[in-house]
Amino acid sequence: ESWIVGIGDEQIADLRSAIAQAEATGLGVLELTAENFPLPSWGDLLTGVKADLFNGRGFTLLRGFPVDDLTPLQRGLGYFGIGAHLGKAIPQNAKGHALGHVCDIGVDKNKTTGRGYQSNARLKFHTDSADIVGLLCVRQARSGGLSSLVSSITVYNELLKRRPDYVRLLMGPIYRDRREEVPVGQGPWYCIPAFNPFQQRLFTTYVRSTVRKAARFSELPPISAEL
Repeated sequence: ESWIVGIGDEQIADLRSAIAQAEATGLGVLELTAENFPLPSWGDLLTGVKADLFNGRGFTLLRGFPVDDLTPLQRGLGYFGIGAHLGKAIPQNAKGHALGHVCDIGVDKNKTTGRGYQSNARLKFHTDSADIVGLLCVRQARSGGLSSLVSSITVYNELLKRRPDYVRLLMGPIYRDRREEVPVGQGPWYCIPAFNPFQQRLFTTYVRSTVRKAARFSELPPISAEL
């Protein structure tokens, strides 16, 4: 349980105070910063979390967020406010949503525009295009809903030992479908390697469903059997 970090009473009190201040001044989640969402007693905790995320095991669990007695807005402010102390939020879709809800709303994830986190389907291992990804558990699912983690660096190192030819393929061009969320001036697909070593770090990005969906574009080469 070394990866579990408990949130203490003093830190919860600071969190509640920051939430109340943000709500009273009418701040939206996208307006929250480390300066206007002060968490004075969180300094050592967040320093340790950052060290773990960037130079340690790569993940951590903060336990004790007071979800039960907060409104949905207050939960969002608190969760996003903590994130403001860890980095800068970026949109996760073309609509500009920086705070989304993992909930089954009946979406078919196999459709071009389908997103797995809006369905009840099992999601395979994948990465999101950000340095840090955070999740807040508001309520436990009646069944399922378990999260699993795997180290992309371990996968990379094992492939180097067992199948270096696969590493070469995964460092080459891999085409992805934008799922009809096309930025201005861009095309409906893009190309990016799964593994990208850079400045003593390994950057990994891979979402199998977007690779599979890109096969619908006739101008792209077919997916190789190895991939």
